[in-house]
Amino acid sequence: MSQPPNIYIIGAQCTGKTTLVKNLHANFESNSSHEPPVLIIEVARTVIKQHSFTVADVVNPDRSIQLQSLILQAQASAKRQATQTGQWFISDRSGADPIAYPLRYVEERRANQLIQSDDGVRLKPEDVDD
Repeated sequence: MSQPPNIYIIGAQCTGKTTLVKNLHANFESNSSHEPPVLIIEVARTVIKQHSFTVADVVNPDRSIQLQSLILQAQASAKRQATQTGQWFISDRSGADPIAYPLRYVEERRANQLIQSDDGVRLKPEDVDD
């Protein structure tokens, strides 16, 4: 039996993505013949706390891009850690999220900088299309 595909839950902030991921994990843990997935959760909130970002930073183009770059790096790192162990995962965001935010709220030129970064270049179709 093959391993289930990785699952990305996407949506706006504070809509219950992490709650859904945790409930899916619990369901897979108790009702599946597969190894339970690794959870990749709260990456953005962790980065915001670690680097002391504020609401004002989100609307500042330079700080916003810095934040999204750090989130992209952290998301890519979490995904690498999960896949290096050969496990599948459920994530409450995708690697495309830190690129989508500047496209919507900052400017396309800044989003393209993230796309051209090392972690942006490594995005796979499942990071963008799921």
